[in-house]
Amino acid sequence: MAQEISIHRLLVHKHIVGFHSFIEDSNFVFIVLELSKRRAAVELKNRPGVWLKAKKLSLTPGQAEVKVELPLPMTCCNLKIEFAAFYENLYASSEMLQCPRCSASIPDHPGVCSNPSGENVYQCHKCRSINYDEKDPFLCNARGFCKYAKFELTLSAKPCCNRGAGRKPR
Repeated sequence: MAQEISIHRLLVHKHIVGFHSFIEDSNFVFIVLELSKRRAAVELKNRPGVWLKAKKLSLTPGQAEVKVELPLPMTCCNLKIEFAAFYENLYASSEMLQCPRCSASIPDHPGVCSNPSGENVYQCHKCRSINYDEKDPFLCNARGFCKYAKFELTLSAKPCCNRGAGRKPR
């Protein structure tokens, strides 16, 4: 999430000329790039109708890298990257849960370490944030950390002179 917000800040009145993504995991099926011309991120959070789909990618199992060239010109204030679906490995054994503080094996239910640390096993290993909606999320809801994959994103953009119709100059 933190990476996504930093990308949003970089895109204020920018003209997008390309997008490159490196994914170090084979669990992805779709990557959806969406854009919006609304400036305030607060207006965009829970309103999927204000986003326009810029690109939808489909990855094969084992594919580790993808490069996307977006159509030009594409003017936006915000860019959202959504991982819409995942490949599941049906032959993989279930992951053993470990206490983030003492590394003891923890049962799935209730997910709390029985040692004196009493840590919640479902907290993020980097920032200790707990996602109460999803027990073991793919991405940390506070900082965007992922214990399953590494993401490397490069976005090429340039300033755009079009300030939009009906907007007053500052």
